[in-house]
Amino acid sequence: MFELIKPLKMNTTSIVCAIGCNIISSLIFLFIVLFLLKPRIRISPFICNYDGSFHIKIVNRSFFSAFDVKIEMFQLQRYPVPPNGKMNGKYEPIELKLNNLLQIPCYRPVWWREDAKHAIRVRTYKNIRDILNEEQNSVVIIVSLKHGLTSLTKVFNHEYSDLTQIKDNKFSYGTKFGVLN
Repeated sequence: MFELIKPLKMNTTSIVCAIGCNIISSLIFLFIVLFLLKPRIRISPFICNYDGSFHIKIVNRSFFSAFDVKIEMFQLQRYPVPPNGKMNGKYEPIELKLNNLLQIPCYRPVWWREDAKHAIRVRTYKNIRDILNEEQNSVVIIVSLKHGLTSLTKVFNHEYSDLTQIKDNKFSYGTKFGVLN
């Protein structure tokens, strides 16, 4: 009625093979989590100037929401350091109207979404044009956020260093970085 369960006999080769397969599958899983499930955003390559303020557009490109979003903007002033003349930088904060968000909703293709909540704009009232008029100055925006599924944090930054990166117009709707005519 009851049969005794016989223990499996494993030789050294099958044990080494099993351990090797487990290590490989763990590495594949780790690769997927660490490289493919990080937050992905894009920061506009230019600044829009309208309504007396300067705007920068940030778009969440991940299929997961981004949480704990921190946005900072700095004026970067570069100066040479003797004896080699290499450049050092001095960062001065620029006040943003909105610099902390709880979340940026996830990206959805245009046929799936009703609106573009995954694209946000931040603005400052400080005159960016005056900063970029000086050759050694630039403006840096730094965005730190956490992935909605894995909670992995990633930091993105973008530097604006030329007056041609300021457009006197509004951003277009949605994911694209166009301007309205």
